Amino acid sequence: MEEKLSLFVKQAEAVGASVHQAGSKEKAKELVEKLINETDAEGTGVLWVKGAILDKFDSLKCTQPVHQTNFIDHAENAAFGVTEADSVLAETGSVVSDASDAGARIASMLPNTHIVLVNSKNVFAQTPDVIEKIKVKPPAYFSFITGPSRTADIERVLTIGVHGPERLEIILVD
Repeated sequence: MEEKLSLFVKQAEAVGASVHQAGSKEKAKELVEKLINETDAEGTGVLWVKGAILDKFDSLKCTQPVHQTNFIDHAENAAFGVTEADSVLAETGSVVSDASDAGARIASMLPNTHIVLVNSKNVFAQTPDVIEKIKVKPPAYFSFITGPSRTADIERVLTIGVHGPERLEIILVD
């Protein structure tokens, strides 16, 4: 497990993501709050899609307004999206997420910074391993998120954050 987790961290950082370790759900919540409160991000507001990791917490202590509903109404100006993923893929440094819920898609794609939490035990070595897991109970929509959004033009000029978040912060929770 440690080898897969180490490879995931290496690969995720190689594609521009930042990876953080949190020993508990409480520490994960504190880290989310710290990232939001200490990051100079363009926009205002946090789109928070609660999941199993942060389900027992009613609020985040943030300097920005936190929205847990009506994401489409707040997406245009949102600085942060906070979501939870099902697993991570070591070979590519990708986060694998059931994005069947439209709110989860909005929160992971529209704000400038995407903060995603995932259980550190849910690490898969290779893509076929993840596909086998997904095939057991296929979601309506799932996504592989590999680093911040990036695109390049015909002259091979790379631009970050055009079609999605400029920053990807991954929090691995024990």
